[in-house]
Amino acid sequence: MKIEEFQKLKDFSFLKTKNTSDSEFRSWQNSLPHLQKALIDLDEYEIYLEYSLPNSPERVDAVIVGESIVFIELKQWSREKCRNLDSQLINVLGEDKINPSLQVENYKKHFQLFTDLQKKIYTVVFMHNFEGKIKEYNSKVFYKGEYKKFNSFLKQVLKQPNSSFKFEIKPQKKLIEVIKQIQKGESNFILSTTQREIAYQILKSDSKSIMIKGMPGSGKSVLALNLHFFCLQKNMLSSYITKNSTPRIVYESILNENQYNLGFKSPRYINDCDIAIVDEAHRLQKDQLENILQKSKKVLFFYDDKQVVSCEDIGDEIYNYIDQIFELNEQFRCNGSVNYLNWIDHILYNKKFNGVIDYDIVICEDIDEFVQNCKEKNARITAGYCWDWVSKNNKKLFDIEIGKYKWQWNLHEQNDWKKQFKWSIDTQQQNNVGCIHTVQGMEMEYVGVIIGKDLYFKENMIKTDSKARASDDRTIKGCTDDEKKDQIIRNTYRVLLSRGLKGCYVYCMDKNLTHYLKKIVEITKK
Repeated sequence: MKIEEFQKLKDFSFLKTKNTSDSEFRSWQNSLPHLQKALIDLDEYEIYLEYSLPNSPERVDAVIVGESIVFIELKQWSREKCRNLDSQLINVLGEDKINPSLQVENYKKHFQLFTDLQKKIYTVVFMHNFEGKIKEYNSKVFYKGEYKKFNSFLKQVLKQPNSSFKFEIKPQKKLIEVIKQIQKGESNFILSTTQREIAYQILKSDSKSIMIKGMPGSGKSVLALNLHFFCLQKNMLSSYITKNSTPRIVYESILNENQYNLGFKSPRYINDCDIAIVDEAHRLQKDQLENILQKSKKVLFFYDDKQVVSCEDIGDEIYNYIDQIFELNEQFRCNGSVNYLNWIDHILYNKKFNGVIDYDIVICEDIDEFVQNCKEKNARITAGYCWDWVSKNNKKLFDIEIGKYKWQWNLHEQNDWKKQFKWSIDTQQQNNVGCIHTVQGMEMEYVGVIIGKDLYFKENMIKTDSKARASDDRTIKGCTDDEKKDQIIRNTYRVLLSRGLKGCYVYCMDKNLTHYLKKIVEITKK
């Protein structure tokens, strides 16, 4: 909208969505009138409120477009409520927040990383209630009463009205594509505001055992790897630990360096260290967890209780060992759609959901439609483990046969034990099907999911059948707890359904489940 139109507004409820909190709305009502006072005589310029950054869940409070671009971060903090003003973290009402001068500068860096816009971008913080000063980094900061000063700055940098704000958005990068940047310490281009705040708090915390919780795609692995390589650069003995071999082997392959030289470790084979960073901590066994705690001065557990996919996994017992908990609530995968993850939880765990799915999820009526969609989008196909891995020892056999289509699970090579774990990045395995063990912790642009007979729809509800699992499935072998087996099956599909950055195509062996999911998708996409 034009600033002339913005100046007339007194109610900002039009900005609200289903996900807007009451406190967020109050902040708009409190801060935007102060911004209006600073925009006198700028009527012809375009302004964007609550501007969503490309490929990110983060939003800029205001963006003004002229011959240059201005990103504006609004803060209603008052001086008496803040401490540590000369720091990257400012304590506000007892809670550590990233310095807003750094915050808005990171918005700019992210925007420049994912767009081809050539205009110069200025970053500004307007602390309209603040008397005093904070440490200023590369952003310009204006304080209480500095409306004219702020206005003069805007006129100087915007120059003439120019509403052109057109640009191409560069594709969202998968974790494996940015891991080299992470290794080099280029975290400014990767970590969100929330991730950075948690990282700072973790590093200064005196707690020995810290949990970082988050749903799939919330940025757990990005934060874990950033912290690991940061600690190594600071000459700390850091170990990046995963029970599942897949992440360690994939990252080793991408970085072209032995995983042991990179500080990547199995939980069974670790040495004494200053800090142990445990990714996919929900997969740990109790003895592994205790071994890590014994050999480490500080331990960070990155955890999601709904990614427990084996009876051997420690699950909620891990909380008995935790001193401090942080939570990541953002969504960087699945088109940034928290709603899609909530929808998955709705269908699998009967969680309440009344939102709209803003993600490319397609429930396919037949296997031909499924295969065609996957081919068009170059989607990797995954499946629940309901078919024996007969091709493991006989490459001439197929594991999965549906209609006229035949597939093998990920390759197994006797002389290359790492081969099967590289399924997600190995072009030789493009036509092989991935299972939970080769896909957990990984992501791809589009994913296909075959839901086996272990998940079905009957009596108006989704049910599980552990007997439909493959005979060589170790995840529920020996487990006598039916409730736990039920959770493992549901959790497995939650992982598979949340691997796609842009979209997911689903085929169900149970036709009743197909019809139910298709109906639910149609309702929740409207």
